[in-house]
Amino acid sequence: MRFWRAIARTVAVAALAGALVRCSSSVEIVTPTPARANAFTEKYAVLSPNTVTSLTEVAQLTAAAYMSKASAVAYSLDANTVLAAYAEEGYVVRWDLATGDIIEEQHLGIVSPRGLGFDISGNVLMGPTAREVDTASPDAAEHVNGIGLWDTRTGKLIRCLTHPCTGNVPGRDGYLGAKMDTTGSWVLIYSEWGFSTLDLTGASAGRISLINSPDSAYGWRLGTIAVDAAHRRIALVLSEGGIWLDSLDGSMRNYQTLVDGVKNANRTIHDAVFDLAGQWLGILIDDTLSVWQMKAKPDKPYLEATVSNGIAIRFDQTGSLLLVAGGDRLLVWNLADKTRMAEFRTPGITSLGVSQDNRLVLWGDADGSIHVWGTALP
Repeated sequence: MRFWRAIARTVAVAALAGALVRCSSSVEIVTPTPARANAFTEKYAVLSPNTVTSLTEVAQLTAAAYMSKASAVAYSLDANTVLAAYAEEGYVVRWDLATGDIIEEQHLGIVSPRGLGFDISGNVLMGPTAREVDTASPDAAEHVNGIGLWDTRTGKLIRCLTHPCTGNVPGRDGYLGAKMDTTGSWVLIYSEWGFSTLDLTGASAGRISLINSPDSAYGWRLGTIAVDAAHRRIALVLSEGGIWLDSLDGSMRNYQTLVDGVKNANRTIHDAVFDLAGQWLGILIDDTLSVWQMKAKPDKPYLEATVSNGIAIRFDQTGSLLLVAGGDRLLVWNLADKTRMAEFRTPGITSLGVSQDNRLVLWGDADGSIHVWGTALP
């Protein structure tokens, strides 16, 4: 019954499926050039292996006393403002980075960090407005619904992706979460059993997919998804620890397996993300960080490391550095030579971001404060 309910809710949010395009086993990698700095950020060096070890705090921004942990952070390069989303209170807060003052607080009604995130510009926020915890399930699984997109400059709802986006209706028959690619072009909404893709640009049809065949002897469970818009592909990370690659296009399953899952395992998946150019895929499962180089068909991780209490992965905008948050620490790897080159104390870290011009690192903490770091130029 639950399997067919998953079919219904996946179909409900999907557009028409497009023609199948196979994932390329070898892709051309172009490292992107970060956006141009503004008058504030030009005082700080571009993140690189030569500058990242000298990061220091530029500003600590304080939210109102009724805010708890910061669930997501972003920086608006155009406006020189810092944004943070507070899922427990339903607010988005914006600060003027030059003065440190709060410009505005927007109550959007978001209720969970599942499916919550900003695009690279900070101008668009995606998040759920309904949630429910299934206390009958062994892991007390949380489901969300009412997933919407907001313009953070106005606080207006741009698009309701799964209706309704008001009123916190029960979410148990909803979704595990949603992922928006960095550029804000694609959204994937997923449950344990399947996912739907939405092209927000309108340039192509979306697709729906169940990860198991109806006659499968075992039902694999989806844990999270990562989106690579540059190469129109996705990574499916299973609760059993498996990792599959697939195309954003198409109406059929055409998975390339990176890792086989272990049936009946129940792994803790913290994060999965591609870098902006689609050169790297980073995944944090339990206490294991794995990084896959995507320019050729990978048969093993490019980099593996143990990260205790990890919560988030971010690549810098050039794909040269990997930043991992967890255990009150921020760890930085140089991907060129696989070395862990820096470790910073970040007490109570709950969220992580990198500015669009690749000059600032942002992180939120459990008390609701936002920390902005950079390496000052001489």
